[in-house]
Amino acid sequence: MNAAELIVEWDFAAKRARLWPSTVAGVVWGAWYELGVVRRLPPELFVPRPSVAAGVLRATRRRAPLVDPAQARAFEGFVRRGFAQGGRDLDPYGWARRFRTRRAGTSVRTRNVSP
Repeated sequence: MNAAELIVEWDFAAKRARLWPSTVAGVVWGAWYELGVVRRLPPELFVPRPSVAAGVLRATRRRAPLVDPAQARAFEGFVRRGFAQGGRDLDPYGWARRFRTRRAGTSVRTRNVSP
């Protein structure tokens, strides 16, 4: 399977699909999947009616992953450490590039970007 479409709460769909400001989950998932919001679904389309809108979140597997899947655990740890140091300035491409070029013993250097 190369793609999936999921109906989820609107805020969740929007948060996962945006590139900036990034989140740990968005960066990690973004290394292997392109995430996008296909459409918004208003509450009145559902029975029983929920209190919030829904969204169709599409996850499409990248033909060429940004990070080798065998390094998934190391990449997630790298991103989590970077976020703990205040790094939210990079999208999945930037984090993958930083991960690939890191040197043993080098810390993750980030800068904060204000919206």
